[in-house]
Parts: sequence; structure tokens; C-alpha cells
Amino acid sequence: MSVHRCHQLFAQNTLSAVPFAMDIVADDFTLLCMNEEMEDKVGPEALGQMCYAVLRDDGRPCPHCPWLGPIEPDQRGSLEVDGLLGGRSFRITYRLLEVDGERALLEVFEDITAAKAAEQAMQESFAKLQRTLEGTVRALATMAEKRDPYTAGHQQRVAELASAIAAKMGLSAEKQQAIRIAALLHDIGKVYVPAEILNKPGKLTPVEMDLIKTHPQVGRDIVKAIPFDAPVDQIIFQHHERLDGSGYPKGLEGDAILLEARILAVADVVEAIASHRPYRPALGIEAALGEIAQNRGVCYDDKVVDACVELFTQEGFRWTDEDSIPRP
Repeated sequence: MSVHRCHQLFAQNTLSAVPFAMDIVADDFTLLCMNEEMEDKVGPEALGQMCYAVLRDDGRPCPHCPWLGPIEPDQRGSLEVDGLLGGRSFRITYRLLEVDGERALLEVFEDITAAKAAEQAMQESFAKLQRTLEGTVRALATMAEKRDPYTAGHQQRVAELASAIAAKMGLSAEKQQAIRIAALLHDIGKVYVPAEILNKPGKLTPVEMDLIKTHPQVGRDIVKAIPFDAPVDQIIFQHHERLDGSGYPKGLEGDAILLEARILAVADVVEAIASHRPYRPALGIEAALGEIAQNRGVCYDDKVVDACVELFTQEGFRWTDEDSIPRP
């Protein structure tokens, strides 16, 4: 058997053995050749016809077909095309062939319809899960605030400010989302504190203060059972820690405190000082910014403080219920 005949048999049998549809298309879109897999899909009468008239439901060339633009010698690549052969999706891998000055594309078709449908279903399922999780977060936040009417809206306002600080500092979308969720739930642990203590108009006793200080740990214990993709429980647990170790519940210092918790701490302090509390009237934004500026680098992260101050003084940050927050 001659070498030439061996090459012919190899080519013929390879095309037949490949489990994907294959064809060869001329530069004028004429379908020149196809294997058995492709013939089963389009019929033998497709040879000699325009490839797009055979393959596409709308009878037009694929928008990203290599023949529609400049093509380089030995060019190869792949593209995904929907709406082929009765509405199916294919990944088409191609390579330019050149013989005696004539050019054609060898194309291999991988049917990805089922894979794309599965991906779409997974995305929809994930979106539904996210909506369910969001609803759970808001329900828990509302439950906490219902027991403490004086701080109704506090967690929402803290979430707005903490999210804005995180965005200004250039944190990733994932970290911004984690901070927002943690902020919406940061006081959930107060559900275990008696309402008469939460709403007490006078100074708390040491025992009452110790009970209040349990809310970060209780909050962590409540939230840790929810399968968040980020350490939301630890952000909640650490939001009363301070850089110099003067915070609670663990007395953590410096970088031992998560950046997300440092952001939440500043947002929490600013909103708390600016707003009304059972034991005092609202002090306003000026007093809140003065507190974090005075303790910048001591209790509060300097970069977080700078970002927060700039939001108010340079970028005009406002809460959605701004009318409830006194300004100087």
C-alpha cells in the first residue's frame, strides 16, 4: 500500500471515528465536505450549499464567523454559537486549511446545549438561594430591631455606611457584600438581652453592661449556622474589638482584627453617636466624626477613618433616612 493511499484511508477513517460533527467550508461559505456525524444531522444533500443556510435557523452567517473578517495563515480558534440545527448550541473549533492557494475551514462541532441548560439552571438556582438568604438576613435584622425600638433602622444605616466605606477603600464586591450582611446582623445577639436593659434610659450597671457585651458572641453563634461564603460570623464577633486591645469580647489588637470588622466598627460608632439612644439624645455627625478622628490609629483603623470622614466631608454621604440624623 502506498504512502498516499495510507494517508487517504487515515483521513477517511479518522473523520468517521470522531464522535463530533465535522465539516470543511470554503471561503465563499460553501459546504465542501463532512463526516458521518454531520451528515446524520443535515443530510447528504447539504453538500455544495451555503453552510449557514444549512446550519443556522435564521439562514444568516454566524456573527463571529472567521470568514467575515481578516483571517491569518494557519489561524485556529473556537466560538460558541446558539440557534444551530433546530435551536441547539455548539462550541465550534476551527482551523484554516490552505492547499494550492485555496483556503477552507475545518470545523468541529461540540453540542453544548445540555451543558448550557444545566449552567443556566444552576445560575437560576443560585440566584434563588441568594434571594432566600437575603430574606433570611432581613428577617433576622428586623427581629433584632423590633425588640429595641430606639435603635430601629440602626443596622440598616450601619450597613449603608459600612458598604460605602468598603467601596471607597476598593474592597472586592465579595467583601463588600460580606460587610453589608454582617452590618445588617451585627446586633442580632441583642435578642438575648432583656428589653428593659436595651431600653433603659439611665446608666447601665456593671452587670447589665457585661450582659450587653455578650451580644457579639451570641450574634456569632446565631449566624455561624448560616452557610455564608465569607466569615460573616467572625465580622460580627469582632465588631467591638479595638486596635489597642481595649475592645471586647476578646481584646484583639491590630491586624488580629479582620479588616471587615474594623470597617464595621467605625460605621457602628459613627451611626450610634449621630443617632438617638435611650440614655441620651442624638449628638450628630460632627460629634461622630470627631470621635473617630480623635481615636484614629488608636481604637480605629486609620485608613477606615480617613475613608469614612471623606465620605461625609467631601462626597456628601447621606443615609436613606437622613432626616432622622441631626447635622451641625
